[in-house]
Amino acid sequence: MPEMEFWPHSDPRGFSRVPLSTDNEVLLAPIENARMLAALKSYVIWPAQMHRRKQYMATVGATAIAKAESIFDNLKLDYGAETEEWASFVEDAIELGKNDLLEHLRAELFSPFGGYGTVAAAPGYEGFQREIKKGVEASAHLGRIIHFLLAMLQHHESVLSVKGGPSLEKSILLLDWIHSTYGGPRKSTIRTLASKYRGAAALYGALTVISDNLESNGLSFDTVFTHHPVVLLSYTREIEKILSSFRARNDGGTEKRTLKNLWVPPLNIELPEPNVLSRVYPLSKDLLDFLNSENTSRVIRVHP
Repeated sequence: MPEMEFWPHSDPRGFSRVPLSTDNEVLLAPIENARMLAALKSYVIWPAQMHRRKQYMATVGATAIAKAESIFDNLKLDYGAETEEWASFVEDAIELGKNDLLEHLRAELFSPFGGYGTVAAAPGYEGFQREIKKGVEASAHLGRIIHFLLAMLQHHESVLSVKGGPSLEKSILLLDWIHSTYGGPRKSTIRTLASKYRGAAALYGALTVISDNLESNGLSFDTVFTHHPVVLLSYTREIEKILSSFRARNDGGTEKRTLKNLWVPPLNIELPEPNVLSRVYPLSKDLLDFLNSENTSRVIRVHP
């Protein structure tokens, strides 16, 4: 499986050189943390488009630089009764701090991704927001498909054995059945999304399982990224291993097309082992009844 790129590397405290803790804390300087989160989001939204990921990263860097410059330029200090020499010293120190910060931002978030040339070719902030919205919606649907598959593997494999066992096709049919009642994309659209975004299937599954476990009503996309990045990375790595093992014993059809070349966190990052399957809820009785109904016999392909 290909390893994700774009991790911080120029600073000695960089992401690839620092183990991650097991209590949801990231041992990173703020800039390195920002780069990691932007990189993760880029893989969720554009798993098959390297050029788009680079454009997004460079745009994030340009935005950060502009924001930092604005903050420094608009600082208003009240020197009170301090001397003119003291005021001059403070201003010089601020200027040095500004230059150091901007240099670090350029080195970590801007220059590695092509700088001004890449930003010039990018669709801009509003354009990215439209693409991100589509990617977030796709991640919700595909994440649920992976969650269904994990639930089958953990809780219902013997029950479903008469229908060929767990499969992505069954997961797609479950989501289609739910959407037929509550609204949402149907089978053909779901399969198209699965093809377009398949490289991030493990990430989508991780986002869904985390959201289901950390709060009964689910957590927002950005909340998981911002507050639980270590959990997200560890779940992604473990789910990729589960999906790869599943694909190895079901190497055909939807499984073969969707569960290959999944992006995974770099192997040199130390992550906790979360035992993801123990955190996956069983399918509801309604969903199991649907899978075992006669209506699904004609459309579910039985694996040998």
